[in-house]
Amino acid sequence: MTVIVPGRPKRPIVVEGTPTTDITVRAGRGLPPGGTTGQALIKASDSDFATTWGTAVVAAAWNRAGNGGTSLESDFIGTTDNVPMVFKSNNLRRLVIGANGNIGINLSTVSPGQLLHLGDGNILLEGGGETAMLFKLGTTLDLGATHPNAPFVNPIFQIGRVIEGGDGAPQFRWMYSDDNKGERVVFELDSEGILSSVRQAGVRGSHFEAHRSGDTHPLFRLNSFPHMQLQMGNGGTDDTDIAIGRTAAQKGALQYGPPTAQVTAAEWSSAGFKVAVGGLIFPDNSVQTTAQMAANTVKANATAALANSADLAVGTNTVVGRVAGNIVAAQVVTAQIATNAADNTILSDMAANTIKANATGATADPADLAIGANTVVGRVAGNIVAAQVVDAQVASATLTNAKLANVATATIKGRATAGTGDPEDLTGTQATALLDTFTSGAKGLVPASGGGTTNFLRADGTWAAPSGGGGGAPQIMSWMI
Repeated sequence: MTVIVPGRPKRPIVVEGTPTTDITVRAGRGLPPGGTTGQALIKASDSDFATTWGTAVVAAAWNRAGNGGTSLESDFIGTTDNVPMVFKSNNLRRLVIGANGNIGINLSTVSPGQLLHLGDGNILLEGGGETAMLFKLGTTLDLGATHPNAPFVNPIFQIGRVIEGGDGAPQFRWMYSDDNKGERVVFELDSEGILSSVRQAGVRGSHFEAHRSGDTHPLFRLNSFPHMQLQMGNGGTDDTDIAIGRTAAQKGALQYGPPTAQVTAAEWSSAGFKVAVGGLIFPDNSVQTTAQMAANTVKANATAALANSADLAVGTNTVVGRVAGNIVAAQVVTAQIATNAADNTILSDMAANTIKANATGATADPADLAIGANTVVGRVAGNIVAAQVVDAQVASATLTNAKLANVATATIKGRATAGTGDPEDLTGTQATALLDTFTSGAKGLVPASGGGTTNFLRADGTWAAPSGGGGGAPQIMSWMI
């Protein structure tokens, strides 16, 4: 019997058997009898139309809300055949996991070339704290005494770590750490373009080196040990043998020679040369200039500011010096001579019997003042002169008797000669002749008596006989008493 099912006229269901049986089957809504809850109708084979109830084998699905009861070994997202796995957004391929395990992001191909293969675009590590990319070698590097910080256990380099620098500008850091050493900075780049190699605190050594492949020693090295210098060498097994750097003992000096890390400071002077003002100092202590100079010039900065050296002309009868202004070539001035520095041998020779003086009434250069015989240097009312002492030059009450000329015995100082003149040593007679006789009103000498025995000196200054005449002796004796 043939039964036509509505909606499927072109595919009739053919029921074999008795009609009664076939009708009974259809009584279960067109499904065969049997089966349990959850089972599905399964086609028995491809060769007939027979169907039966059974449990369908359906691949597990990942729920958008998540899955539970999963297994790390049996549950996964991916492919089981040798084809890539593709992730899309907006119907565009964004991420590919190749059959070989390589991961590609934003690629035009489904075959990433490396374990991580990025197409056009950037990588952004963003966070409120410090972020970095870490590279770790899971082993130990130990060459013993060849490096003082060995061994290096599981060394790690970090690229990144943006921080605020000491000047407030952002700094990008390279870090190093391992299981034996704590984290430390090895390299820095700030937002101003300043690139810095960072040594451990208190440690000086190499900062930059250039090697040929396989060489033990560098072709050049920028070294801070024992002081900053640029070292150069042949490379290979030969260490650097030439260095240009600052001197250890003399600040502000540049010297050339072998690296000071390998030789003493004394060997520098014999093996190289130093840069000096006006030229180069070579091992024989000779100074050679780098360029010729104009006649009668010196190299100098004759300004009050930083400037390149220039030729300073030194004129005739001038010296190079400085007082209060800039360096000049001029005659010497007082301020350039130290106190007590110029002795008598430095001064010019003087004429005989002269002294240095300004004998004028105004400011003038010193001149030689001749001192004549029996003269002294002095001044009364005019200019300085060499002459005999005058009264105005002698202070009152200063000359003692000892300063006066010696006086002859039984003489006194005076002048008996007519007219004004020098003082004379006077005899008693000359002195007596200069004195007045006494009068009734003034003291003086006794006048000459004229001789005799009868006259006596009167109060009026005359000689006369006493009143009463005769000149008797009793009268005289009475007067004498």
